[in-house]
Parts: sequence; structure tokens; C-alpha cells
Amino acid sequence: MAETFSFRGTEIPAQPEHYEFGKKVWAVLEKLLADGKIKVPPLGKREGGLEGVFGGLQELREGKVSGTKLVYTIA
Repeated sequence: MAETFSFRGTEIPAQPEHYEFGKKVWAVLEKLLADGKIKVPPLGKREGGLEGVFGGLQELREGKVSGTKLVYTIA
């Protein structure tokens, strides 16, 4: 169900047509994932919280990481 929400102090009205579109897109994506036609990238879990992100960006620049979603746990 579409709901009104607030973003940065601005009230955003509910738009049922956006909600219905989202439901349709999600159904297609679920099927593509289930059929193996699209895949989620492997997760590269890293330590260090937000500070560790800088190291991950450096790894990307140096070509040490590719095709992996870097994930950092924030305490």
C-alpha cells in the first residue's frame, strides 16, 4: 500500500501508481533471480566499519577487487 512519508522535512504524498509499478518490477526481478538469469554479486565482508570503507576504495582503485560487493559492519 502506498504511504505518505517525510524526507528531509518535506512531506511526500503517497502515489499509488508508483507502488503498483514497484510491485510489478519486484515480481519480474524475483523470477529472474529464481531462474538464475541475474545473480547477486558475491559479498566481500570487511572489518573496520565506516573507517574501513577508505581501504575498500583503495582496493578498488588498485584493481584488487572486482565484481564483489564490499560490506562493512558498523558497530
